[in-house]
This record gives sequence, C-alpha cells and structure tokens, in this order.
Amino acid sequence: MQNPANVIDGIRGSLNTIRVTLQNITAERDQYQNLLNETNERERVLIQQLRDMRNENLRSQWLLDESRVQAKRTARKRDNAQGEQDLAMLVYNNERKESRCWMFSYQDKDRRVQGLLREKFAKQLLYQRDTNRLQQNTRQLQTNAQNQVNRMLVIIARKQTRIGELLREKFVFQLVIRQRDQNILNLQGQILALQNNPPNIQHIGMAGYPPPKFHGLAGEDPADYIRDLRQWCEASPNHDPNAGHQHRIRIDGLFESGLLDYAKDWYETEIKGRNWELQNISDNTGLANIGAINGLANNNALRAINANQF
Repeated sequence: MQNPANVIDGIRGSLNTIRVTLQNITAERDQYQNLLNETNERERVLIQQLRDMRNENLRSQWLLDESRVQAKRTARKRDNAQGEQDLAMLVYNNERKESRCWMFSYQDKDRRVQGLLREKFAKQLLYQRDTNRLQQNTRQLQTNAQNQVNRMLVIIARKQTRIGELLREKFVFQLVIRQRDQNILNLQGQILALQNNPPNIQHIGMAGYPPPKFHGLAGEDPADYIRDLRQWCEASPNHDPNAGHQHRIRIDGLFESGLLDYAKDWYETEIKGRNWELQNISDNTGLANIGAINGLANNNALRAINANQF
C-alpha cells in the first residue's frame, strides 16, 4: 500500500515548481506587453514624422509653383519690353516721316533717333541679362525642388518600410503573448488535474531510454517535462517514491540533473536551498491547517484519508 504522505510530498513539490514557473511566465508576459507598448509608441512617432515629411513635400511643391509663377511674370515683362520696342520703332518711323516733312530739323531728329536706338539696344542688353538670370534661377529652383522631393520620397519609403517591420514585430509579440497566456491556462488546468487526480505510481520495469531534459527555452513546456519525468520514474524500479527515502533522493537528483541552461539557472537561483511553507490545503480533506495534518500523522490517522483528497 502506498504511503499517502510520500505522495503528498511529491505532488506538493511538483505544484510548487509549476507555481514558480507560472509566476516566471506571467512576468515574461508582462515584459512582452511592455515591449508591445513601446512598439506602439514608436509606431505613432514614425507616423507623425511621416505626416511632417508630407507637409514639407507640399511646401516644396508650393515653392516650385511660385517659381513657375515668377517665370510667367518674367515672360510678361519680356512681352512688355517687346511692346516698348515696337513702340520705339513706331516713334522712329513717325520721326522719319516728320523729318521728311521738316528737312531743316533732320539732324536733330536723327540724333534723337540714334539716342532712341542706343536706348533700345541698352534695354535689349538688360532684358537679355535679366532673362538669362531668371532662366538660371528657375532651373536652379526646379533642380533643388526636385532633389528635395526625391529625398522626401526616399525618406517616406524608408519610414513606411520601418512601420511595416514594426507592425510585423507587433504581430509576433501578440502571438508570443497569446501563446504565453495559453501556456498559463494549460498549467492551471494541469495543477487542478494533479490536485484532483494524483498519479498512480506502478512498477513496470526499466524505462529503456534516458530521462528527459528541460532547457527552459521558449518552445518548451515545464508541464511536459514533469509529465515525462513522472512517466520515466514509473518505468524505472530504482526511482519509486514509495520505496523509501533513498529513492526519493534519487528522484530529486534526477529532476535537478535534467534542468539545463536557463532552467538550471532559475532552479539554482529561485528554488534550491530555500524553505517553502505550505499555504493551502484542499477543502475536501476536512483539515484546517498543516498542524492538523501533522496531528493525524502522529496518530497514524492519515490512512483514513484517501489519496485523491490532496
């Protein structure tokens, strides 16, 4: 007949281990949630920067339109200068006609025409110079505006790429958090299952395969490790928790040796060498506290309590 106290100790150790693992997983879930919040904040900042860049692009487009308007104004000035030139030619023709009528003032009229021609040539030179400068300034403004628009487009493309990466990271974080929540629910269900249905340890011979290992990686489940270790112990006659204290020591050493990497660091930091206090007893035992359990043990009354009541 199995010793219920030994079964209780084994189950309590498993429950404590699972409870601590559950706390660590909850803390890790909170860290992922914080990372998700930071990612959302960075996404909002990048969207605001993208809007600012679009406004800057509109401002550059406005400057380009202003340069085009200025070019049109220059063209109108050129047309006005051409009109003045035509008017000068008309005046010159009129003067020539008048000179024919008034031969005595021919020299004065000729000097006047020469002055008008020189003035016309000077205006043509000034107009040509202003036209060349305006064309150069217009080309420079167009080139600068186009370069700035190209730079803005490149920056916008980079920001959009970064936003896409952040959205993918956000989706991955959500999947990880969802998986952690599911693992927590699975562990809680397994804890309830262990409380209501303790394992039935039987001798079925040698296991025939090495004991399981647990590294504490993201894809590993501590509940699976405990289940596999329990099955291995059930298949090995030298690791029966009901066979005596030495067997339980071997099982404890086997459990510790199966923890590697992150799981080993966590066990040595948080579990090993610490004293754990019993805080709760199942209601269906009819006992109020651990003192009542010890009293029944001293009076050999624990045999009257079924194993599935723990």
